[in-house]
Amino acid sequence: MSPIVYFFSLYKHSVRCAGDGAGLFAYLAFNLVESENQTSLLKEILDMRYPVQAQVQEALFALKFVQARLQDAVVTGEVQQIKEAEQYARQFQHALEKVGESGCSGCR
Repeated sequence: MSPIVYFFSLYKHSVRCAGDGAGLFAYLAFNLVESENQTSLLKEILDMRYPVQAQVQEALFALKFVQARLQDAVVTGEVQQIKEAEQYARQFQHALEKVGESGCSGCR
């Protein structure tokens, strides 16, 4: 093999390796950026959305109790159950106020 042919084959090989290295670097950089995005989204879910969701679930639970007590009071005609329903209604209102206070203003 002549020295010129040998030089060009080395040149082609080095260019090909440099292209592979640039591709690997771009792949790693992209994955790093995406990893940071995923980390921030997971932190937002943990810090903001999950607590709000738990408070909404608590409010829905209290609302179901209000509904059940009112249905029982209507069926049985007992005034005491209406008073119990009022107590659960206050709990429901308090749970909704907690959701409104904490809110999810930073959520996208």
